[in-house]
Amino acid sequence: MNPLTTSLLVAVMGLAFSCSAFAAAPTPKPTPPKRHTVIASISSDSITVDTGKSQQTYKIDKYTQLMFEGKKVPMNDLKAGMMVTVTPNFDGKSVSAVNAAPPPKATPVASPAPKK
Repeated sequence: MNPLTTSLLVAVMGLAFSCSAFAAAPTPKPTPPKRHTVIASISSDSITVDTGKSQQTYKIDKYTQLMFEGKKVPMNDLKAGMMVTVTPNFDGKSVSAVNAAPPPKATPVASPAPKK
């Protein structure tokens, strides 16, 4: 085979493989709903937060700042299910601040589209 025929054959084969790669585009996966970090449980000396993938328990002491929507609140104002952001201390076992917000709103489940 001469070099021109070989080059042409390689080019045609390359084009055929590249076209077949684009022929069936993969269907996109649905985006999972956003999961908020929430208070799983709270007691007088600890808080457990749920990230959706794991739970972490932190110690709360008299120096921990407890906040609800940016305002200082007493411990009994914080409830399980509220969205939360915690600021861990350097030891990773206790928190210096807990800032809570109202529980996340439930997202409605989409109903299937009517058939035509």
